[in-house]
Amino acid sequence: MSGEQVLPVGVISNQYAQDEEVAEVAVDDEAIWLEEPGGRVLVLHRSVRRGVPRGNVILITGPGLGSSGLSHSANLRRSLTLYGWNTYFVRLPEFGASAGSPSDAGEAAAAESDRAGENRVRAAVALVRGRSSEGLVILIAQASGSRGLGEVTDLDVDGLILLNLNVTPANTTLLKDMTTPTLVLQEQPAYWQKKYPLADSVELQQLPRSYPRQEDGRLLRRIRGWLKRRYG
Repeated sequence: MSGEQVLPVGVISNQYAQDEEVAEVAVDDEAIWLEEPGGRVLVLHRSVRRGVPRGNVILITGPGLGSSGLSHSANLRRSLTLYGWNTYFVRLPEFGASAGSPSDAGEAAAAESDRAGENRVRAAVALVRGRSSEGLVILIAQASGSRGLGEVTDLDVDGLILLNLNVTPANTTLLKDMTTPTLVLQEQPAYWQKKYPLADSVELQQLPRSYPRQEDGRLLRRIRGWLKRRYG
């Protein structure tokens, strides 16, 4: 297979166009662009308001939130910067109805979208590492929207935060073998803890029922609390 990404018709290209529109109105953020074969992807950067940064958080929204990911993440990004964390926001490629039903062709397109998403995450990590020597944590919102999380175990990051992760064989294996410090916020954490083993590096907590609306201070406090315990 060539290095060029063959992606669902209209889905990825629509996101490129949406990113151009978002960049025009996101006046409080620095717009950074990642180049891909089909276009350029927007990364929104927001620096801490005061003091020395504690580190960097890349907030990634999965396909489950679609184009609304920016608004859903607004409170979280604002809170993290107030508490000393530089934030970078990027959306994963979307796999949607325009790609057709989950036939063989649809499955192949979805797999390509997954690979494109993994490449995008790696590019975002490289971007932040090139700009800062401070700690780096990835937060994936609406992780259940993804068919898989890719090879996140070998990313050059110091921590992972996963919100609303599906219980799948791939994901249960991922958390059983995880060596990177990881916070998982789940709708039914007791079910997961009872049925599936977790690595010592994984902490499982209750996901507030209000998610993905992030006006609820409980979600913000749980994320900030874990970051503070881990990284000061």
